Amino acid sequence: MSRKADINKYRKSLLGVMVAFLYAVILVFIGCLSYSVYRIRLFDFSEYKGRLVERLSGGQSHLYPIKDKGYLDRERFYRPGKEDVPVYVFGGSSVILASNEDKVFSVILEGSLRKRNPNVRVYNFGRSALDSFGVKRRMEQVFKKQSAPPRLIVFYMGHNDYTNVYKNIFSVVYDRFGWLLRLSYALSHKRFDQSGYFRYRKLKVPVIIKTLQYLRLIRIHDEIYLEINRTILMAFKRNIEEMCRIMADRGIPVIFITPVGNLVAEPYGNIHSVTAYYRQGLAAENYGDFIGNLKKARDSEILTADVRVKSPLNDYLRGLEGGTTHVIDLEGELIRRGSRFDQSIFSDYFHFTDEGHRIVAESIYEGILDDEGLRTALGIPSGRGG
Repeated sequence: MSRKADINKYRKSLLGVMVAFLYAVILVFIGCLSYSVYRIRLFDFSEYKGRLVERLSGGQSHLYPIKDKGYLDRERFYRPGKEDVPVYVFGGSSVILASNEDKVFSVILEGSLRKRNPNVRVYNFGRSALDSFGVKRRMEQVFKKQSAPPRLIVFYMGHNDYTNVYKNIFSVVYDRFGWLLRLSYALSHKRFDQSGYFRYRKLKVPVIIKTLQYLRLIRIHDEIYLEINRTILMAFKRNIEEMCRIMADRGIPVIFITPVGNLVAEPYGNIHSVTAYYRQGLAAENYGDFIGNLKKARDSEILTADVRVKSPLNDYLRGLEGGTTHVIDLEGELIRRGSRFDQSIFSDYFHFTDEGHRIVAESIYEGILDDEGLRTALGIPSGRGG
C-alpha cells in the first residue's frame, strides 16, 4: 500500500512539474508576444524619415561588373558588326528571370525584330534588385563601356523602388517575431538554415501582423505610408527625368513599360483597406470591380513579401509619352485583354512566367511596328509583312 502511495505521489509531482513547465512556456510566450507588440506600437515615423530621405537622395544600389554573367553576349557586345543595330534593355530581376534564357522577353523580342531587320541585336543589362537609382547607374556604367551607341533603349522598372525601401527601412518595424519563427522551425522539425529562415520570415511575418490586427493588438496607419509612397515616387521621377535628359541629348529614343504584378496574390497591410479591398476584388463578378478593388489593395500594401508599384507611378509613366520618349502601357493592355493578372503570367508577386515574358515581348514589338520613328531607328520597313 505504501509503494502504491509513493507511485501516486510521484505521478502527481511529475504532473505538477509538467503543468508548471507548460505555464512557464505560456508565460514566456505571452511575455515575448507582448514585448513584440509593444515595440511595434512604439513606431515613430519621424525616427525613420531621415533614413528614408538619405536613401532616396542618392540611392544605395550595388552594381556588378558588366563582365559578370547575365543575359549578355560579351564578345558580340564589345565587337559589334558595322551593320549591327543595338537595342538595350534595363531593369531589375523582372527583365532577366525566366525558366531559361531563351524565354526572357528581350530574347523573344530580338527574334521578332530580326525577322524584319536581321541586324538588330537586343542586349539585356538587367540585374536583380535594381531600383531606378540602380538602373540609372547601370545605364551610365554601360555607356562608359559601350563600343556602339544603341538605337533604342527599353526600360522596365518600378517595383524595386518600393520593395527596396520597405524591405530595408520599414520591414524592421514589424519584424519582431524571430523568436516565434525559430520556435515554429523547432516544432515542425524543419532543419534551420539562415537563408531558409529569412525566406520563411519574409512570408510569415505579414500573416502574423494580419492576425494581430484582427485581435486588435496592432493598428496600421495608412496615412504614414501614403507619405512614404509619395517620397518614393518623387525620387523615381527625378531618376527618370535625368535618364530622359541623357537620352535626349544623345538623340536615342526610349521606351518605358508600365510595370505590372500579380493582383491575385494576397497583399498585406492594413486589414481595413488592403485585406478588405482584396476580398472584395476576389468576390467581384464584374471585371471592372475585380481589377479596381485589387489595384486598391495593391496600392495600400506595405508588408507584402514584394511590394509592388503603386498606381501613381504608372500614371506618371503614361504621361511621359511624347517626342522620342515612348510608353508601352502594359497594364492597360492586359486590362484590355481581360487578364486576371494571376499566376498564368506571374511566378510570384511580380516576376513573369514564360507566358508573361512572351506577352511583354509581343507588346514591345507591336509598339515598335506602330511607330514610324521607332521603325526608322531600327531600320524596320513599314507594314506588317515579314
